[in-house]
Amino acid sequence: MRLFAYVSAPAELAQSALQDFLAKALPTYMLPERIIHVDDIPLTRNGKVDFGALPEPTSVRPLLPTPFEEPQTELEAKLCQIWSAVLRIENIGVNDEFIDLGGDCSPSGPVRQTGGFCGGGFLVHRSHQERR
Repeated sequence: MRLFAYVSAPAELAQSALQDFLAKALPTYMLPERIIHVDDIPLTRNGKVDFGALPEPTSVRPLLPTPFEEPQTELEAKLCQIWSAVLRIENIGVNDEFIDLGGDCSPSGPVRQTGGFCGGGFLVHRSHQERR
């Protein structure tokens, strides 16, 4: 089961602060995979949460410290496509960090396997670091 948290909070509240708070308050198996910021929590006429009106987790790019930047090369586009498929997130930019997007050691296997077809994940990661 995948857990997501929808939060209606000021935009200046850092996602890392929310994750730290939840990590202290909840057992690990209850920690959300992603925290999704929304303007308001939608309610039904009865005042209950309208889960159907919440955005799909994959349609919302996480709040990240770096602004979104489109891929400029074919290799960057392929890597963003791979990360998007593995992490189930649309609109991954070239400066986005895998861990900040919710990636960890578990889903990196598919990234490594697919990355081999476009030049190898390690080389690309190194190139990404050199761009800064």
